[in-house]
Amino acid sequence: MSRYKTENTIKIDKEGKKSFVSKILPHIGVDDTDIFIYRVDGVGLSALAKEYYDDETLWWVIAKANDTGIRGFGIDKSLDVVRIPHPTRLNEIIQDYGY
Repeated sequence: MSRYKTENTIKIDKEGKKSFVSKILPHIGVDDTDIFIYRVDGVGLSALAKEYYDDETLWWVIAKANDTGIRGFGIDKSLDVVRIPHPTRLNEIIQDYGY
Protein backbone atom coordinates (compact mmCIF):
# COMPACT_ATOMS: atom_id res chain seq x y z
CA MET A 1 0.00 0.00 0.00
CA SER A 2 3.00 2.26 -0.29
CA ARG A 3 3.19 5.17 -2.68
CA TYR A 4 6.76 4.04 -3.45
CA LYS A 5 5.51 0.92 -5.23
CA THR A 6 4.08 2.86 -8.17
CA GLU A 7 6.02 3.36 -11.36
CA ASN A 8 7.62 6.75 -11.74
CA THR A 9 6.88 8.74 -14.86
CA ILE A 10 9.91 10.19 -16.59
CA LYS A 11 9.75 13.08 -19.02
CA ILE A 12 12.43 13.98 -21.54
CA ASP A 13 12.86 17.60 -22.61
CA LYS A 14 13.94 18.89 -26.03
CA GLU A 15 17.61 18.60 -25.07
CA GLY A 16 17.22 14.96 -24.02
CA LYS A 17 17.43 15.62 -20.27
CA LYS A 18 15.38 13.24 -18.14
CA SER A 19 13.41 14.20 -15.04
CA PHE A 20 10.70 12.68 -12.89
CA VAL A 21 7.14 13.96 -13.14
CA SER A 22 5.81 15.06 -9.76
CA LYS A 23 2.89 13.09 -8.38
CA ILE A 24 -0.12 15.10 -7.28
CA LEU A 25 -1.30 14.02 -3.87
CA PRO A 26 -5.03 13.87 -3.20
CA HIS A 27 -6.85 16.40 -1.05
CA ILE A 28 -7.67 14.70 2.25
CA GLY A 29 -10.76 16.30 3.73
CA VAL A 30 -11.66 16.21 7.42
CA ASP A 31 -13.89 13.34 8.51
CA ASP A 32 -15.70 12.61 11.78
CA THR A 33 -13.61 9.45 12.19
CA ASP A 34 -10.26 11.25 12.01
CA ILE A 35 -7.94 11.03 15.00
CA PHE A 36 -6.56 14.22 16.54
CA ILE A 37 -3.46 14.10 18.74
CA TYR A 38 -1.19 16.66 20.33
CA ARG A 39 2.13 17.07 18.55
CA VAL A 40 5.09 15.69 20.50
CA ASP A 41 8.57 17.04 19.80
CA GLY A 42 10.79 14.35 18.32
CA VAL A 43 7.95 12.23 16.96
CA GLY A 44 7.95 12.37 13.19
CA LEU A 45 5.41 11.57 10.51
CA SER A 46 6.87 8.16 9.74
CA ALA A 47 6.60 7.16 13.42
CA LEU A 48 2.95 8.23 13.50
CA ALA A 49 2.24 6.32 10.27
CA LYS A 50 3.86 3.21 11.75
CA GLU A 51 1.80 3.56 14.94
CA TYR A 52 -1.58 4.23 13.32
CA TYR A 53 -1.24 2.47 9.93
CA ASP A 54 1.47 -0.11 10.67
CA ASP A 55 3.31 1.24 7.61
CA GLU A 56 5.85 4.04 7.98
CA THR A 57 5.84 4.73 4.22
CA LEU A 58 2.33 6.18 4.57
CA TRP A 59 3.75 9.25 6.33
CA TRP A 60 2.62 11.32 3.33
CA VAL A 61 -1.06 10.69 4.21
CA ILE A 62 -0.60 12.46 7.55
CA ALA A 63 1.57 15.15 5.97
CA LYS A 64 -1.01 15.92 3.29
CA ALA A 65 -3.89 15.91 5.79
CA ASN A 66 -2.06 18.57 7.82
CA ASP A 67 -0.37 20.44 4.93
CA THR A 68 2.98 19.85 6.60
CA GLY A 69 6.05 17.70 6.27
CA ILE A 70 7.00 18.97 2.84
CA ARG A 71 10.66 18.95 3.79
CA GLY A 72 11.55 15.63 5.37
CA PHE A 73 9.47 13.73 7.85
CA GLY A 74 9.11 16.46 10.47
CA ILE A 75 5.93 18.02 11.71
CA ASP A 76 5.61 21.79 11.55
CA LYS A 77 6.21 23.11 15.07
CA SER A 78 3.42 25.64 14.58
CA LEU A 79 0.92 22.77 14.73
CA ASP A 80 -0.24 21.92 18.23
CA VAL A 81 -2.71 19.28 17.07
CA VAL A 82 -2.06 16.73 14.31
CA ARG A 83 -4.92 15.20 12.34
CA ILE A 84 -4.52 11.56 11.42
CA PRO A 85 -7.02 10.25 8.87
CA HIS A 86 -8.63 7.16 10.35
CA PRO A 87 -7.10 3.87 9.13
CA THR A 88 -10.46 2.82 7.68
CA ARG A 89 -10.13 5.72 5.20
CA LEU A 90 -6.77 4.59 3.78
CA ASN A 91 -8.19 2.60 0.87
CA GLU A 92 -10.27 5.57 -0.26
CA ILE A 93 -7.32 7.98 0.08
CA ILE A 94 -4.92 5.71 -1.77
CA GLN A 95 -7.44 5.07 -4.57
CA ASP A 96 -7.79 8.83 -4.99
CA TYR A 97 -4.04 8.87 -5.48
CA GLY A 98 -4.36 6.47 -8.41
CA TYR A 99 -3.58 2.95 -7.19
